[in-house]
Amino acid sequence: MWRCLAGQPGTARALGVAAALLVASLAAPGHAWANESLLGSGSLTYTWQGDPARGCAAEGLCGVEGAVTVEAQGQVDATSFGRMTDINLFPETTTVRVLDRESGASDECVDIPPAGPSELLVGREGHGRLQARVEPPISSGRCAGPLAQDLAGVRLAVRSTGGRRPSFDLRGSQPFVAGPFSGTLVSTVVFTPNTSGLSETSSSSGSLFPRPSPRKALIERVTLHYRVSSQPGALETSFAGEPDPFCAALDSCGASGTLGLSLLSPQSQLVLSASRTVTARVGARRAIADLRRGRLRLGGIAEVGIGTQVAETFSGGDGLTCQDSSSGDQAQLLFAAPGPGGGVGVTLVEQPQTQSLLRTHCPGPTDADVFGSVNRGVASGAASLADLLRPQTVVSLTNPGAFTGVGYDGSRGGAIGLSLVLVHVHGGTISTERP
Repeated sequence: MWRCLAGQPGTARALGVAAALLVASLAAPGHAWANESLLGSGSLTYTWQGDPARGCAAEGLCGVEGAVTVEAQGQVDATSFGRMTDINLFPETTTVRVLDRESGASDECVDIPPAGPSELLVGREGHGRLQARVEPPISSGRCAGPLAQDLAGVRLAVRSTGGRRPSFDLRGSQPFVAGPFSGTLVSTVVFTPNTSGLSETSSSSGSLFPRPSPRKALIERVTLHYRVSSQPGALETSFAGEPDPFCAALDSCGASGTLGLSLLSPQSQLVLSASRTVTARVGARRAIADLRRGRLRLGGIAEVGIGTQVAETFSGGDGLTCQDSSSGDQAQLLFAAPGPGGGVGVTLVEQPQTQSLLRTHCPGPTDADVFGSVNRGVASGAASLADLLRPQTVVSLTNPGAFTGVGYDGSRGGAIGLSLVLVHVHGGTISTERP
């Protein structure tokens, strides 16, 4: 079994802890939750414009203004658990419209964000006031505008009435800032009980997962502790607007640009384990020798959260010139067996429905455009068993090739270097219980 020690923040690990707590609470006797049917009306409208006070001139975005509207119409499902209510939205369309007035062009960039909002989380935050946030956060998609991480902290005040089957009134406005932009979220949303809908309350008691009777086993195991850090280098992407008519909707006709994705330097800790079942105990020296000979098997997946930074240059066919960079902390390095010679494969991935690794406040392609299905990873490399046993090894993560996205075509190149410094090796035999 592999473990990841505390290092850079990672969403996957946080979600895993939250899921474990949720399962534990569900298994607790007498715990209850409720499902309700609501009727929604109104919409959420985000508007933004380049703000000189926030440095829009340096990025070339002072003439940019845009808007996106999320409808909250019709029947929706709401699940209340404790003091939190999750209202599913799943709007059929969420469309972004952005115009650069300084370019003198009348063309708009019109896009549908890759990960549109799917739910409203209503709960008490801060000083106990009832507030709502959109999950996953809205963004400007491929157009110039706010990033998801810019809008993740935007909250709306909520007024709840009705007791056991409450109504939720989200009408109001909230200013926000997003990089070189300032803007306002205006809500006309109201949710009321659907009297023709079904409501049910569920509870659980006892254990959801009965454990089988355990049995004793001897496990020969070696644990490897590493210090993980980034090396100089970046994944380089060059892109250009697709030919007519495919570029028209995004106003990317004649556009070109570059993207450089690199890892941030703070170090993280990584722990890998290799093991096998044995019939007699062995010492540390024998266990390490068995690992070197390939007799122990690395297993599972280890995760290391890591920060990323992207720098973009963009030149539009309508005269817009933009330079910007952004950073995030929700990327993951996955170390998974099998790799070459019994080693591991290393993959850089992004967390689904979170901030994009490649988007800045400038227009440009998304992660899905450049990398295809991001579930396959952003870049990958490998470390052999011999590499893992060296005092230090550098793994090169690459993903070369051409891509065709929505409104943009281009090519990928470059490499990210990852340093693994072996700081401790522990081997031996442990006695454990197996189901």
